[in-house]
Amino acid sequence: MPAHKVKGISEAIEAVGTRLIYLSPYSPQFNPIEQWC
Repeated sequence: MPAHKVKGISEAIEAVGTRLIYLSPYSPQFNPIEQWC
């Protein structure tokens, strides 16, 4: 979603020495409840 990728946010995060990683919209491997089904 464009609302979650605000202009300038990646530069601000990189300025403090870390990096930004966007996850895919549907990531069942990152959702614990999906592991029970």
